[in-house]
Amino acid sequence: MDLRRLEHFLAVADHGTVTAAALALHVAQPALSQSIKSLERDLGVELFERRGRRLALTPDGKALLDPARRVLADLAAARAAVGGVIGLSAGRLDVAVHDGLAAGLAGPLAAFHRRHSAVPVRVHTGRDEDEIVRYVVDGRCELGIGYLPVRHPGLAVRELGTQELLLALPPGATDAGEPQVRCGHPDAVVPLVLAGGGPALVSARQAVAAERGGATIRKDHMRPFGLLHRPGQLSPAARRLTRIIYGPDGIRSLSS
Repeated sequence: MDLRRLEHFLAVADHGTVTAAALALHVAQPALSQSIKSLERDLGVELFERRGRRLALTPDGKALLDPARRVLADLAAARAAVGGVIGLSAGRLDVAVHDGLAAGLAGPLAAFHRRHSAVPVRVHTGRDEDEIVRYVVDGRCELGIGYLPVRHPGLAVRELGTQELLLALPPGATDAGEPQVRCGHPDAVVPLVLAGGGPALVSARQAVAAERGGATIRKDHMRPFGLLHRPGQLSPAARRLTRIIYGPDGIRSLSS
């Protein structure tokens, strides 16, 4: 199977249209369409079906998605082990981080960039632990940083510290009850709380904004967080970033 075709398949799956995927890959649309058709002929199945203006994965396409990501991720790791990235002069690193922990990753990323500016790091944020796990398991990200415990026995996990979670109550509310506000867009959480949508667990940054708007902030509980990755040897870039994370410039600055 042509690995380039797998890359094309994943691009269309991620972007939803041939046009957007072609732009992301810097290839011509007809060439990309032909690549997908060739892959479908090789496999003897249809991978996409049209839904309005977008392409959606068929059941066969969904079945191919995770294996394709793992194949390309493993290939990238193999190339990194023998290529220019050994000296951290090439390649790329993808990291998944929970929204509530993203601020703590700024220091380690800055330290990494100062030392290895030739290796870009792409950060993928996730709303919950399951999304972070999916990013790592399906190969989109080599490293993940999320809250523990992780509900996936196949991942290697190392605890980094604990973070205090805060509860924001709407203005005038006195009873926390059960947190009601859950939103996929972190910037919308505080406005929803202030509008009376209910209490919500918030980060320290969100708590400051909520309190300024009249919300009541209460300490809720301590929650451990950690680093996770698939078993096996990490790429040189991932190993270097993990050393920074474990060191004085690490994300453990979030710990209380």
